[in-house]
Amino acid sequence: MTITTARTDEGLVIITLNEPARRNPVGHAARLDLLAQLVMAEADDCVRGVVLTGAG
Repeated sequence: MTITTARTDEGLVIITLNEPARRNPVGHAARLDLLAQLVMAEADDCVRGVVLTGAG
């Protein structure tokens, strides 16, 4: 599972599940990666919101 993260100037973190051929499944490894990204976003005072999306 590939998870990509982008930030906007407005304080949004956009997390994209990027495995469209498999319909972006969220297995054990992806859950751990996703949790790590969410923890980092929560710890950053500049982040105002998180968008979770899937590629494809």
